[in-house]
Amino acid sequence: MNEQDFQQRIREITEETPIPESLSPEHILDNLNEPPRRKRWYQHPWMNVAASFALLGIITSAIIIGLNQQPNNSMDSSSMEGNAMDTEKNEVADNAVFEDDSACAESIDETGDCNAGNHPIATPEDYKELFGILDEFSEPEIYFETDGAIQENAVASDGASFDSTEAGSSATNTTDTHRYSDTNNQVEAVAEADIVKTDGSYIYSCYSERDYTTNAVAIAKADNGTLRAAATISPEEISKAIACDDFNIREMYICDNRLILLCVGTQTNGTWRQVSYGVPDSLSITYILTYDVSTPSKPKVLGVTSQDGSYNSSRLVDGYLYTFSIKHTQVPNHHRAYEAYVPNVNGELLLCPDIYLPTCPNASIYQIMTGMDINQADSFVSSKAVLSRTGTYYVSTEHIFFAQTTWGGVYGTEGYQTEILRFHYKDGIIQPEGSIAVDGYLLNQFSMDEYDGYLRLVATVDNENALYVINKQMQLVGTIDNLAPDERVYSARFMGDVGYFVTYRETDPLFAVDLSDPENPEIMDALKIPGFSNYLHFYSEDLLFGFGEEINPITGEFMGLKLSMFDISDPYNITEADKTVLKNAYYSVAQYNHKSLLIDPEMNLIGFYTECYDETTYEYVEAYAIYSYVEGKGFHEEFTCALSEDEILADGIAEYSTNFYNIRGLYIDDYLYLINGNRFSSYSLDTYEYVEGLIIRGDGNHIHKE
Repeated sequence: MNEQDFQQRIREITEETPIPESLSPEHILDNLNEPPRRKRWYQHPWMNVAASFALLGIITSAIIIGLNQQPNNSMDSSSMEGNAMDTEKNEVADNAVFEDDSACAESIDETGDCNAGNHPIATPEDYKELFGILDEFSEPEIYFETDGAIQENAVASDGASFDSTEAGSSATNTTDTHRYSDTNNQVEAVAEADIVKTDGSYIYSCYSERDYTTNAVAIAKADNGTLRAAATISPEEISKAIACDDFNIREMYICDNRLILLCVGTQTNGTWRQVSYGVPDSLSITYILTYDVSTPSKPKVLGVTSQDGSYNSSRLVDGYLYTFSIKHTQVPNHHRAYEAYVPNVNGELLLCPDIYLPTCPNASIYQIMTGMDINQADSFVSSKAVLSRTGTYYVSTEHIFFAQTTWGGVYGTEGYQTEILRFHYKDGIIQPEGSIAVDGYLLNQFSMDEYDGYLRLVATVDNENALYVINKQMQLVGTIDNLAPDERVYSARFMGDVGYFVTYRETDPLFAVDLSDPENPEIMDALKIPGFSNYLHFYSEDLLFGFGEEINPITGEFMGLKLSMFDISDPYNITEADKTVLKNAYYSVAQYNHKSLLIDPEMNLIGFYTECYDETTYEYVEAYAIYSYVEGKGFHEEFTCALSEDEILADGIAEYSTNFYNIRGLYIDDYLYLINGNRFSSYSLDTYEYVEGLIIRGDGNHIHKE
């Protein structure tokens, strides 16, 4: 900026800009004591001179406001030259989300309840306001003190510059040469991560290399049932790539010759120390490590990104990865210790326009959301954080919904209440669109579903249940309440204009709800049978599969795991067409983790892990089972494989990986593969005869078991 432009800018600013509160006499001392900021344009010497004159008069104060202080909802792009990422972060045109907030205002009744309308997702004006919110709602016994002076390298200050599907997807994948299964995803075209993945030619599996932490990857070539070791990615290689020794792999993706590892590392924070019980003296960081596996035998690191917090969940859509982590904040003894309480993404503290405050944020936990192009693996397209409590994510093809539940209500009412925040996403960009609160709490991600612009959800409210319909403006437009008194929701699934959910106490009412008129949802039927289903999956347009437990309705005695097939061809007259009770099976991880279930109606495969106990022989067995279903004939047990104990290799080292309940089943063409960490085995899908096995070790000792 030349001198003439500078003078013209002064004249414009002095005419339109008021004096900020931060430059009032009572705040001048704070401004003088602010720490320097890293890598910002306003650190140049000429700006220090301007800052000095700012404290002497109204006109020069206005200069500082105009050149340094950005309004809450936008930032001067000229101030961000040379920093493209910061420019992107501040392109939020309207943090209030909806231009017309009258719907929310009109929906507030005399008691102050605002459940019926949209609430804008606000941002803090500055870091000092954010600190005050955290300080107010944090547990009083959790405080930290510094090992010396306040950090002088904090990235920001509270000063001028920061005023600121339905049926699911387990369908068959096909390539030019292979047909293979995918992870059991909730929404078609929205991929979810897991510990085992395949691209139809190779199988990728996370495993434990010589300890019980998942810290390595085994890659096997699968070809018509034959298994050959391709490569391993060792703990040392991963540790070097992410620059963290203490880590574990939570989940991964394989997409377009990209292997993406989602890891959580623990690093000791050298600046802060815990002075009372509550928060551990360490920081969890989520690392996203991307490999090029176009040659699977030679994985090549493409990039690493990081975000504060422990990995929670993620989705992969159209080549963009959306990662969600949870950060438990530390509360320092001064608001200028920014690194203690402001989320850090890829080495930079988030700016205030990217930090969102729910209507009544009575918590000190951040939900951090990032969007990344998997072909640009060393940077994020966008990053956001929500000050919240723990919660559940549901991701449709257009929106990210985050639901957080709190006791006492978001607006001070009694009982559980859930606030739902909606974010639009596309090509890695995440933008807020509003929030709403409803009574009750949600079971899991399957309690929510978006269809034709309406969010439908099922909640347990006190001693009963309710169904809610929310429109595009995040307003409550339809409700069914007082459902199934003295019961709670055990599972839910939506398909088009019909929603199904199961409640339970002594019997299993399967409710069918007509949602064709979103403002007037109606119960069509409620089938009552013994037991309950923990998981529901559409097997066809007319069949709904249920996986759960059989319970004696009189005694309440557990009778075994149950496979149910419901005939939903007439939603007004639902019937249980068939069921099979596995009498000796008492637990399956598939009841609570849908990703562990291999379910493919096209291939007629239902595969799952079970724990069995025979009361006559007192034998405990872990097994993997495959069932099929034929209308009119019911379920048929196709295959059951007992899972053996870990073996002792020739060198005396115990070969183990993850626990058996982490086993995954998948198919490629005409073969079934069972993968448990670094152990692979194959079976014919025609006869279910064993073909061969493979153990891949990081030291290159690959063991075949014919």
